[in-house]
Order: sequence, then structure tokens, then C-alpha cells
Amino acid sequence: MTAQGRRELGGAADLEGELAESRAREAALAEILAVISRTTTDLQPVFDTILRNTLALGRADTAVLQLRNGEVFQGVAGMGMSAQELDFDNQLRERGHGVAVRPGARTTVTGRVAAGGRTVHIPDVALDDDYDPWVRDHIDQRTLLGVPLLREREVIGVIIARRRAQSPFSTREIALLEIFASQATIAIENARLIKTTQEALERQTAISKVLSEMSQSVFDLNRVLESVAMNAVRLCAADNGSIAQLKSDGWRLVANVGDIDQESMERNWGNQPIEANRRSLTGRVLMDRKTTTIVDALADPEYDAGVGIFNVRSLIGVPLTRGDEIIGVLILRRQEPKPFTPEEIHLLETFADQASIAIENVRLFDETKDQLERETATAEILRVTAQSTFEVQPVLDAVIASATRLAGAENGFVYQVDGEVLRMTAAVGEKAELMREWQRTNPIGANDRGTSTGRAFSEGRTVHIPDVHADPEYRYWDAQKLGNFRTLLTVPLTRQGTTIGVIAMWRTEMKPFSDKEINLVQTFADQAAIAIANVELFRTVERQRGELSRFLSPQVAALVTSVEGAKMLEGHRRQITVAFCDLRNFTAFAETAEPEEVLGVLREYHRFMGELIVEHQGTLEHFAGDGMMIFFNDPVLVDRHELRAVRMACGMRERFEEMARSWQKRGYELGFGVGIATGYATLGRIGFEGRYDYGAVGNVVILAQRLSAEAKAGQILVSQRVQAAVEADAETTSVGDLTLKGFTRPIPAFAAESVKMPTPARS
Repeated sequence: MTAQGRRELGGAADLEGELAESRAREAALAEILAVISRTTTDLQPVFDTILRNTLALGRADTAVLQLRNGEVFQGVAGMGMSAQELDFDNQLRERGHGVAVRPGARTTVTGRVAAGGRTVHIPDVALDDDYDPWVRDHIDQRTLLGVPLLREREVIGVIIARRRAQSPFSTREIALLEIFASQATIAIENARLIKTTQEALERQTAISKVLSEMSQSVFDLNRVLESVAMNAVRLCAADNGSIAQLKSDGWRLVANVGDIDQESMERNWGNQPIEANRRSLTGRVLMDRKTTTIVDALADPEYDAGVGIFNVRSLIGVPLTRGDEIIGVLILRRQEPKPFTPEEIHLLETFADQASIAIENVRLFDETKDQLERETATAEILRVTAQSTFEVQPVLDAVIASATRLAGAENGFVYQVDGEVLRMTAAVGEKAELMREWQRTNPIGANDRGTSTGRAFSEGRTVHIPDVHADPEYRYWDAQKLGNFRTLLTVPLTRQGTTIGVIAMWRTEMKPFSDKEINLVQTFADQAAIAIANVELFRTVERQRGELSRFLSPQVAALVTSVEGAKMLEGHRRQITVAFCDLRNFTAFAETAEPEEVLGVLREYHRFMGELIVEHQGTLEHFAGDGMMIFFNDPVLVDRHELRAVRMACGMRERFEEMARSWQKRGYELGFGVGIATGYATLGRIGFEGRYDYGAVGNVVILAQRLSAEAKAGQILVSQRVQAAVEADAETTSVGDLTLKGFTRPIPAFAAESVKMPTPARS
């Protein structure tokens, strides 16, 4: 063969070798990509594949892949290394090699790669004066290649290829390892993104679960808080966690999850007051008013709480807030000294916000429920009061039942003064009848300070005894043994500055009544006092009615006692004009004013309005508190009854304005409204044997009442028929059509401004 032929044959062999090498590289890259595509978060198969191809195609004797962890590079994969070389690698880590990542650290190939952020090739470590002598002497290597794994110019890892003999890496080999490093970086980034996505999904799932618990557990706060603590512990890799909540009786652990000695925790933690100091994690949260961490409780000289109870090293406390107030703390603990990451802290603060919302929701729900119960109880008492004009007992029974239940007491009693003693007139609870029977022969002295009842009555003030055994004045021990009570609350019933009785209640356990509960009982005591006063007032009015009946006109007396009058009492139909009037803001006034103030206003109001009713020949059908119903043209016929009603209403308004100016000086803001309608109604006797009234029934009554309800303070609303009857004699203005309850169509209404001329003389 000629030289030319040999050269051509050699060139073909070289070309074939390069082609085979290229195919091998492509196969290696395809293999690595295939492994990456099958891998999600487990990177070990990727690293092993890369290092195996590094040995094969990079012609290295050993290969190592290191990843950065903080300021340290740690080996995560190795190939081709003997047991001795692996042992040397471990010794390197123990000596701290790989830590030097600062620029200029040249003692290791890892340090040089990290410092420069580029590939480092050491052809012969024996000739490299900067290389660590200990490494040179203990690891069988002469040529080294370090290739960085770069993510946004940051070195996150290093692939190190070693040759035992002095043999520099070729440019092609270096380029191949750099491709391998890029693929490793892609795999790491993919795994990081997948892990981040999974963690975000887990966080969102946990948050959604907590929100679902909140929406489904309006009545079960503990369930929500336990869900918060459980998800926080799981997602933040803590060993256990708790939620401490500030309750009325102090701080309490209301949720505990994970590895906790419950009995020891309750015994030690539950009995300690939490103060704003640095001795405990919760104390630091209260003092700093922000998220607080303790990296190692054993190394913290100020921390002296919970290490033994919880076997804890690392802790974090996140405040639960309502406005500027801390209402709880979310606490997580780890048994190893491992700090919580910023991502974990952010997640815990999100959970703390959810727990705060749950606590606030339950608080608002409880307040709404309590308010509704109070309003319902008040409405019931008012209903009973309205139905018990001459009987106070039903009202006292309703008052003590509601007060005892809403104040969380076990037994409740009402006492009224009878000479020098206080006698029980209403009672509720398990021991009610027992105490009622016992006190028939053992009455309480009205001025006996040895009892809470006598003390409250004699001093005219609320008496609260948290523990009768600790009260130096208490002497009613026979009753105490009978009722087995510990905590007492007694509130006086006062009328016009005079105490007329008391409300008393007890608890068998030593549990003081809260300010809220005391205020509630005082409100019920005011209602009882008003009820007693109302009954006395109604009885007085009834007695006065009997006395005043002797002064009726002869015509009325003759009508009532005649056969025709008797028929009228049985029922008859007649056109009448009906006027309803009442006070505006009276309910708010009655709730805030003293009972004697309310009664004083009512007396003055009734007196002046009554004079005008008589003056204009109206018939007072009834009055209930501040409301009155008056009708005209029955039982005595009168002419121009529509005008009489309007004139009376205008006179009432003028008289009321005089009274209102006087009341305003005393801080009473009250208004006066009237509704007037005319039409046919059925009139006659209503009621039952022994209690009859003369009343009217019909749409005209309902219309007048609805107009009265719509009238503003100082306004007199009249129906269209009334306006038509008085338009020649009274100034009126249209207020448009009104939608009134019980009427299918809007009702035209007018406001009466004034009357032009006097009402004609009585016929």
C-alpha cells in the first residue's frame, strides 16, 4: 500500500472514530434527557447517569457531584471512587474543605469554581502551589476538572472529574462536561419548581381546608383551631404545635397537635400566668408584638419555660390579633435546633390570620346570639307586661327566668319588701321550691347585712360576693348549706329612689359574675321595677275611673243605662274618626332613663293629652305606655267629628312642644306623631267577665294606627277622606301615596298643618 493510501486509510479511521465518539456523546445526552424527563423530585438517578457518562466519555477515573447548602458544598453523588477515596472525601468535609467559597479561595477546586463562577482545570495538582497539601497527599489524583452548575450566574453545585495520572482534559471533554453540568442544573431547577409547586399546592389545599372548616364550624371554634395547628405543624415540618388563646379567665391552650405530653402540659402550662417578658416564647410575642423565633432553647440564656415539657429546641410564636390587641399565639416546636425558613414563617402568619378571623367570627356570632337572646327575653317581658295590666306575678316570673338563664346562674329569686322583711315572690331553678318553703319560716330581714339580699336592699346597691366563704360579713349559713351556693349576685329594684325589692341569684361553684352579666341583671331589675310600678299605676287608674264615673254627664249615663245603650254595648256599626298618637324615641328613652324618669314623663304626657281629649269630646279607647287611641262620634254623636279629631291633634302637638322644651333641658329627646282616619267600624264591649273595655274594630282603626306609625316627629298624618272633610277649615299638604302594612295598594296621605277656625259648638 502506498503512503498516500495509508494516509487516506488513517484519515478514514480518525473520521470513523470521531463519528463514533459523536454518536456516544449524543447517546449519553439522550440518556440523561430521558432520565430527566422521567424524574420529578428524585434527582439521584440523574446525578448517577451524568457521573457514569462523565467517567465513560470524559475519560475520568472518578467523578463527584457537589451541591451548595448555605456556605458549604456537600457531595450528593460519586462514581469510580474506592472505599478509601470515599473516606478521604468524608475527612475533607470534616476538615471544612468546600466551605471556602469566597473569591480567592484557591485551596480546593470547589473553592476556585465557587469563587470564579467558571470551569477550573488543574492539569497537575503536584505543580499547583496553592492546592491544599493535605488533599494532595491523601487523594490519588493528578489532574482535576471542576465544572460549575450555574443558575442565574450563581454557583449552586460543582461536577469534579479526576484522573489519577497526569493527563489534562481535552477541550472537547471539557465542553462535554459543561453540557452535563447544564443538564444537571436543568434537572435541579425542574425538581425545585415541581417541589415549589407541590408545596404551594399543599399550602393552598391546607388554607382551603381551614377556610372550609371555618365556613362549616360556626359553633365549633376548637375544630377550626385544631385544623390550623395541624396543618401548620405538617407543612412546616414541626414536631408539635399549639394555639394559646386569651380568654376571660386568662391564657389557655385551646389546640394541641403532635408529640405533646398533654397531662404534663396542662399541669405546668395551664397554671402559669403569661406576662410580657423574655422567659417564655409567648411572653416574648406579647412583649415584641410580632412573630418571634428561638433557634435553640437550650442555648438561650433567657428562656426557661417548656424545654422539659415539650422536649423542644427550636420554637416560633406568631401573634393572633384583633386590631391592636393580641388575642392568641400560634406556637410551633421542633425537637432539633432547626430554624424556620422565611417561607415557613410567611405561611404560619397566614394561618395565624385565619385563626384570628375564626376567633373573631365566633366572638361576633356569640355577641349577636347573646344580643338576640337579650332582645327576645326583653320582648317576652314586654309582652307579658302588656298582657298583665293588673297582675305583676307573670312579669316577675318572666324577669327572673330570663335573668337567671342569660346570666348563667343556677337559681334566681325576686324578693319584695313587706314591712321589715323581704319575702320571696318569684323563684326559678332546681332549689327554687326548697328555698321558697324554707324562707316562709325564715324570712330575711330587710336590713340584715349578714345576707347579700339584706345588704343590697338596705344599701340600695348591687352586691356581688364571689365566694361566700371569703366574705367577712356573711352569716346566712343555714341557707348556704341548704342551697350549697358559693357565688352570689344581688341587685336592688328601685322606684323613684326607693328600694322596693331585690333580684338575687347564685352559682354553686366559685365563679364570679362578669361585668356584662351584672349589667344584664341590672337591666332586668329595672324592668321588674317598672312592671311593679305599672301594675300599681293601672290599679290606681282603674280606681280613679270608678270614682270619676260618678261625674259623667247625664246624657252619657242615661245612654249607658238605657235599653238602647245596652244594645250598643253588645255591638253596633257606626262611622267614626279614629286618632292614634304616640311618642317618638320613647323606647330608646325608656332603655336609658331611670324608671322614675320614664314614669314622670308618662304622667305629665297623659295628664295634658287627657285634658285635650275631654275638651274635644273624644273617647279614649285605651292607652298603652306612650300610645293612645281616641275615637269621635261614639258613644255620643258629634258633628264634624273629623274636624274635632284634627283640632285635638293640633292642640296636642302645641301642648307637646311646650312639654318637649322642658324635657330637652333634662336631656330627653322625644317626639310626637299622630295618625287620623275616618270610616265605619264595629263598636261595643270587648274583654271578658270582670274586665271589659269599650272598643272599636275595623279597617279605619288599622289605617289610623298605620298612619301614626308613619308619622314623623311633630307630624299629623290624615287619610284622604279626613282631608276631604276638613279641607275648608284646615291647612293640609299632600305627602304622597304611602305603602302601609296590611294594605294592598298605596294609600294617599296628607299632613295637617293647622286649623283655620274653632270647632263648632257641641250639638
